[in-house]
Amino acid sequence: IAASSGTTPGIRYGKLNQDNLLVTSFTHDGKVCHVWGVFDGHAPLGEFASEIASKTFCTEIEKVFKSGEKFTDDRITKVFENVHKAILNFYSQVPKKYKYVSQQLTYTTKPQSTYCEWYKSATGHWCPIEFGTTASIAIYIEGGDYITVANVGDSTVKLVQGTGDEDLFFYQLSEDHKPNSLTEAKRLKNLSTCAINPAGYLTAKGGGIPEKEAHELQMTRALGHKMFVKHGVITTPSIMRHHVLEDDHFLVLGSDGLWDFLDEKEILDILISNENPKDAVEAMVESIDSLCEFDSSVDNMAVIVVHLHV
Repeated sequence: IAASSGTTPGIRYGKLNQDNLLVTSFTHDGKVCHVWGVFDGHAPLGEFASEIASKTFCTEIEKVFKSGEKFTDDRITKVFENVHKAILNFYSQVPKKYKYVSQQLTYTTKPQSTYCEWYKSATGHWCPIEFGTTASIAIYIEGGDYITVANVGDSTVKLVQGTGDEDLFFYQLSEDHKPNSLTEAKRLKNLSTCAINPAGYLTAKGGGIPEKEAHELQMTRALGHKMFVKHGVITTPSIMRHHVLEDDHFLVLGSDGLWDFLDEKEILDILISNENPKDAVEAMVESIDSLCEFDSSVDNMAVIVVHLHV
C-alpha cells in the first residue's frame, strides 16, 4: 500500500480552499488499518466544517479500530453522526468577523428571521450561517479482503481496474448524493419541508423561512448542516464494500474539483504515466492549476491516490 495526497484552491474562490484531506494509519494487535478521506466544505465557514470532519474522523475511526469493534454499517453510520455533532458544536464558536473570498462579513442577527444566524457584508448582502461538508472515506485493514467506502455528498471514490494499461477503467465505489439522482429524488419526493428547484438544487421551505430567503444546496447528504437537516438533508452515508482483486490497481478519492475538471481518460493517462502516487498527485494538481489560466470556474480540488499493489 502506497498513498499520496494533494490539494489546490483553484481560482473560483481566490485563495480560499475549503477542501481537506485525511491520510493516516493505525496499528493495533499486529494489524494495520489505513484510512483515507476527502472532505469538501461549502458555504461561508465551510473550510472549518471540512477541517473538523478530517480531525474527528481520524479520532473516531481509530477509536473503533483499537477497541476491536467491527466496521459494520451501524458503527460507520454512528461515526458519521459523531462527526456531524462535532461540526454542529462550531456554530456557537463562529468568528464575529469573517472574510469570505473578497467579502468582509460581520456576524449579526437578522431582524424578522429567526431560523438561523447571519453574516452581513459592508454592502448590505446577507449570508446565512449555514455550512457543511462532504465526507468520503475508505478503510482498509492490511491482510483483509475488503475496502470499505462510506460517503455523504459528491466527493467521489473510484477504483482503477484492468489487466493492462490499455484495459484500465474506473469503477465507482461511492454514491453522489444529488437532488436529481433517482434514489435521492425518491427519498425527497414526499417531504413537505424541501423542494428541488428548476436548477436542480435542494431548497428549504416552511419552518418560518421566507420564500425569498430560501437557502439552496447542491447535495442531499452532508455533515454539519444545522438548518438543512430539517429540510431533507441527512447524515446517513452510503456504504459499499469492495473485495480487493489482483486486477485492482489504484484507488482515487477526489472532491468535485477533480472529477468536474479532469475527465477519466486524463486521470488514467496521469496514473499510467506516474505509477508513484506522489508523482500522480503532483501531476493532477499541476493540471488543475494550469486550467486556472483560462477558466475562472475552476474549483477547490483535493485528491488522494492509493497504489494497492506495490
